[in-house]
This record gives sequence, structure tokens and C-alpha cells, in this order.
Amino acid sequence: MMHYQICETVLESNLLFPELLPTKTEKAEFSFQVFQVNIFTPTIPDWLQHRRYPDGEIWLSFGKLTSGYLLRFPNIADFRITNEGRKIFCYAILNTPPETIRHLFLDIVIPLLFNQLGRVVMHAGAVVLPAGAIAFMGATGWGKSTLTASFVAQGFPLLTDDCLLLSEQDKKVFGLPSYPSLRLWGDNLSGLFEQIPTLAEVSHGSEKKRVIFNDSNLAFHTAPTILRRIYVLNSTEEAAPLQTVLIAPISPQLAFIELVKHTFQIDLSDRERLKKGFDFLNRIASLNLVYSLKYPRELSFLPSVRKAIFANLKD
Repeated sequence: MMHYQICETVLESNLLFPELLPTKTEKAEFSFQVFQVNIFTPTIPDWLQHRRYPDGEIWLSFGKLTSGYLLRFPNIADFRITNEGRKIFCYAILNTPPETIRHLFLDIVIPLLFNQLGRVVMHAGAVVLPAGAIAFMGATGWGKSTLTASFVAQGFPLLTDDCLLLSEQDKKVFGLPSYPSLRLWGDNLSGLFEQIPTLAEVSHGSEKKRVIFNDSNLAFHTAPTILRRIYVLNSTEEAAPLQTVLIAPISPQLAFIELVKHTFQIDLSDRERLKKGFDFLNRIASLNLVYSLKYPRELSFLPSVRKAIFANLKD
């Protein structure tokens, strides 16, 4: 079993993860094992929710088992998380590429796993600036990774691409590092980086590329960092008519709603976990860290966006 660092914890796995930082620490908090199967497990859980493509096809189902949770990616893999959240078993359909399994585990299963353990995980990218960490929050396709990468390309360390684990200490909120990787559309790379970094496939069927930090001159921040701003991005439709960058504070009430919308949740029926998470999000909202960020979705506009953010951090 190999041992890796992710989100300030140690993971042991029988699957190699070139995306993660290896560690010599042998005491692991989490265990991940992959098995190849011909068909899915026959166990039928109580389905909690389904995620669907625009055409209605299910791409992910959440199920509750007596022994934990089941995450089913149809025709790809089942991931079973034990009740204590310390063991994850993957039953992958034969011939499923390993990069696909790694992507599903790192970018979907891990955030949901931490939520099961009572942690708050945001669907957000984050970088570390001299003033502290800033996060970009929004729905899939709204430009979080592109904006995050634009700062990384300028030499600022990455904190996370899409899974921001939060912690609280002395009434301050900290963002924790996930792992050194960015997932970007290939046609954006030349507009973001002067020299194209080392790339890898994200998963089969995806046109996105994974930027590998280990073989590139890109920085990754490995320590928890105080969170100075959370920027809520506007949708691509709202961005279309804009000709400038607009940054404005969001009221605590609306900030709470936005934070809830963009939080990873594995079980919406678990009231105790929901209450604990909502109390934390309410405290974040009261700190006046959350701002709206609206800008045209053009790569040529990103320097103006970065300039506006630095000016906002001085306020």
C-alpha cells in the first residue's frame, strides 16, 4: 500500500496516485482499495439523491447502507464509504481507466467523505496571496478553475482547485490545502501560461486536462491559510453583457445562502450534521468575507480581474 498526503491527512491506497504528494508516514487516517468487477454490487441501498446530466441521464447516485454510504457512477464504479468514514472501497467495472477512478475519488468522493465526517467542504478553488487565501465559488462551468489558474500562472501558490476544506480557530476561518493539480480545458492553456505545463488526462470521455505540479514550475501551498475573501462568481449568461469587473460585498443573509448552495453534502436527511455545518456557515457569513465577483468571461480580461481583486483586498 502506498501512502499519500491530501487535505492535511494521510491516505493509504492500493492504487497509485501520481497527482498526490507521497509521504513516508505509515500511520494513515484513511484507506482506499480498488477492486475490478464484471458487474455492480447487487446491494440496493436506500437512494438519497441522484445527480443528472441536462438530458436527464443519471451520472451519480447517493445511497445509504447499513454499513455506510454508496456512491454509484453508472457503468463506471461503485464507491462504498464505511460508517466511520475511514475506509473506502471502489468496485470498478473492468477496463475502467485508472485516471477515471482517481478523478472520481479525488474530486468527488473525497469532498463527500469529509462532509460525512462532519467537516465543511466548499465547491471552490483557492490560491494564496500575500494577504492570505482567496477562494472562488460557483457552479461547474462558471470559471473557477480558469480564474484560479490565472493566479497560479502568475506565481501565486495553489491551495485547491475544486475542493476547499475549511477549519475554524479563534473566530478565524482557514482554508486547507487539497492536492497539487488543476483541471482545465485544453484551449485555455495557451492563454493562461507562457509555457504549457506538464499535462495528463483527467478521465476517459473528458476533454479537460490535468495540470501536474510535480513536473512543472508551479507552486502549491501545503499549510492551512487564513481565508481573506470568498468570491461568488456570476454565471456565464450573466457575464456575457459585461464590459468591466464588478466586486461588491454580499449581506450575511445572502452570503449564507450562497455558502449553503456551494457546499458538498452527502446526506441531506442527516439533521445533526446539517445543523453543525449550517452553524459554521452562518459564522462565516457573519465575518463579511463573501463578495460577488462579476466579469466578462474572456481570457484577455483576467489581468483586470486580478487587479480588481488586489484592490478589493486593500479595502
